[in-house]
This record gives sequence, C-alpha cells and structure tokens, in this order.
Amino acid sequence: RCTLNAVGCTFSSSDSLGARLLGGGGTIRGSFFTGNALGGLVCRDGAAHQIIACTASESPVGHGVACYRLANVTIDSCTVALNAGHGILVKNSSPVLKRSTISDNAQCGMRCMKTAYPSVTACSILRNAVGVYAEPGSNPNLGDEMHPQIGYNWIEMNEIAAVANYNSISTPIQARRNWWGSAPPDPGIFIGRVVCDPWLVSSPMDMAETGVDEDLPPGFELGQHFENPLHRMP
Repeated sequence: RCTLNAVGCTFSSSDSLGARLLGGGGTIRGSFFTGNALGGLVCRDGAAHQIIACTASESPVGHGVACYRLANVTIDSCTVALNAGHGILVKNSSPVLKRSTISDNAQCGMRCMKTAYPSVTACSILRNAVGVYAEPGSNPNLGDEMHPQIGYNWIEMNEIAAVANYNSISTPIQARRNWWGSAPPDPGIFIGRVVCDPWLVSSPMDMAETGVDEDLPPGFELGQHFENPLHRMP
C-alpha cells in the first residue's frame, strides 16, 4: 500500500508514468505531473489520496490522471490539460472531483468505463474532444436530485459533445445545475439521454471563491429536459 504525502514535488519527463499510487492514502498538494510519456498519475487498488492544487498535463501518449480498481481519490483544485489521451480516465472507481479545470485534452475530458461513478462539482470541462463520456455500466454524477451540492460545472466548447451517454435510455446521466454555454442549452451538445434541468443561467466562473461545499451559488432555473438518443459519435 502506498501512503504518500507530498508538497510541491515535480514528477516530469519520464518515459513511463509520472507516479503510480497503489492503495493507501495521504495528501499530494501543489505538485506537477507533466510531460510523462504514458500518463501523469495512476491511482488504483483502493487508493484514497487527497490530490489538491496539482497539475497533470502534456502527456504525449497517455492520460492526465487514471483511476482504476476502487481508487476513490479526491481531486480538488487541480488542472488536467493538454494530454494526448483523456484528461481523466475512471474505471471501477468513484473519485470525487471538485473545483478543477479539465481542458484541451485530445480525447475526453473524463472517460468513464464499467462501474465508474465519479462525482463532479464546480469543475470547468472545456475544449476536449468530448467533455464527459459514459460507457455502458458507468454513471458519472454531474448533478443529481439527491445531492444538491453536486453540479455547478462549466461544460462548454467540447468538439463532439458536452456529454456522451452510451448507457441504455433507462440510465440517463444526471447533469443538473450546470452551465452549458447557453440557457437553455443546445440539445445538440448531448449524445444519448442527459438530464440537464435545471441549468445555470450564467457561467460559474467564481465557483472557487464562493465555496460550493457550503454556499450554493445562485442563478439557476428550471428548464426543458432534452433527450437526443439519435445523435451518435462519428
């Protein structure tokens, strides 16, 4: 088991991974996982670390962060950008993402596989090929009814889709209380069934300062639920 506490460290320019966390816990703060050939940071086998104010970027082949096999880490106030793979890959894990920027990745901002159940709050998911991609058996929580503190994300300018849901029509992606670049959101930005109402009526740019865990930001309204199961990825 890997119990690791690190502050202000740099894991860069490896021909493999920046770091791999196998189980354990600890806090990794203000550290950089940049330019590593096969990916920035891999968390697996029950890893439960707090990853705070870190950067995982510019992997020429791999993903910024990958969570496998019950890696239920917390990713808070991080930047995951400019990776040739996905920004964040989640498989059989339930990480918590908060106040982070996931942008400009060549593939998906976040790709969810099998039993992936991440929750995403107050994050900016911008300019990826797909913002959030849900494979069959996965169910990312971008804002559901039971947990009103989840959501408040800014998901915009992703090339193919903001959210792509490849589950059956009976398993919609819950994506309430988010900003999609317009109010109401353009239904063409969704693939599959996505529940997006209510939506924010403006960008939650000041989310990090308002503190979404305690004070929910104002400025959302009820809107129409768009379903677009016929829009498919090329």
